[in-house]
Amino acid sequence: MRDLTSSDDAKRTEQCNIIVDETDRLSTLVNSVMELSKVQSGAEKPNLVDFDMGELCFEVAGRYVHCATKITGSRPGRRRLPGER
Repeated sequence: MRDLTSSDDAKRTEQCNIIVDETDRLSTLVNSVMELSKVQSGAEKPNLVDFDMGELCFEVAGRYVHCATKITGSRPGRRRLPGER
């Protein structure tokens, strides 16, 4: 990952995309912490929203499929949720 001078264009593009994605995630995290600080200080009121926790979990897990595949040599399977057939 640290070697962005690779002669493999596909690998370099993938690595750059990972860097951009993680930079965006870090920026979102910093903004969330700043927002939380404003709410805690009373400067802002919380903005409650509905969201699909399952979708969020699958999105997060999807970020690590590539790493898990590299480590184990096989792609992890999708686990069933309770009550799912």
